[in-house]
Amino acid sequence: MKKIFVSILIIISGYDAAGQQLPQFTQYMINDYVFNPAIAGIESGYQVKSNIRNQWVGINHAPRTTVLSVYGKHRNTNVGLGGVVFSDRVGPTSRNGISLSYAYHFSLSDAMKMSLALSGGFSQMKLDPHLIVKHKNDPVTSGGILNSTVPDATFAFNLYTKKWFFGASIPQLLNSKMGFFEDDYLEVYNLDPDGSLERHYFIIAGYKWTINQDYLVEPLLLVKSVEAVSPVVDIGMRTTYQNK
Repeated sequence: MKKIFVSILIIISGYDAAGQQLPQFTQYMINDYVFNPAIAGIESGYQVKSNIRNQWVGINHAPRTTVLSVYGKHRNTNVGLGGVVFSDRVGPTSRNGISLSYAYHFSLSDAMKMSLALSGGFSQMKLDPHLIVKHKNDPVTSGGILNSTVPDATFAFNLYTKKWFFGASIPQLLNSKMGFFEDDYLEVYNLDPDGSLERHYFIIAGYKWTINQDYLVEPLLLVKSVEAVSPVVDIGMRTTYQNK
């Protein structure tokens, strides 16, 4: 099998920096399971995929994201299983997570199928206050690195035929709150105690266009949205050559 991946990225509007809670990818078409666990089980067998993203190479504490996913169809059934582990580092913050997913596939017609998926796991957020606080005597630095581990979940669905697919997912479904500071510290410094993992909303769609016996072109669309932040629209294209 020979594959050529051609990526075209069009940003309609960008995330505000404060809204980025989930790992950011531009090559989403290579590992779409990360955005929609309902994709697990469409293809027979299991797939193992990894993404590594380094930004601003050479700069200390620059963003770095690593993801490993395993997913596929469970034997000869309508069930898809999968799992993801990830590490995401941005400046003074880092986030590690693990999740497992279950998807069930059923027919809506002779040509169309639908899958529903639910994933669950844990996320750990770490904050190094020494990288953001200039005064050594500030009480926030007295305890070293702050961390909080909370449960996490995602709901997703996917409609698909042999020619196209359309799906959506809601990561951080539980809206879990990260507890970094003690209540008395929050009161003294008048800080927002919420620190919630905001629900995100993803829409992903694609169409398979057969050019000839050698080339298959797949235009792809990904829409990412989170409350109080302008949505992002990514348009990409995947080309497969001699898929035998």
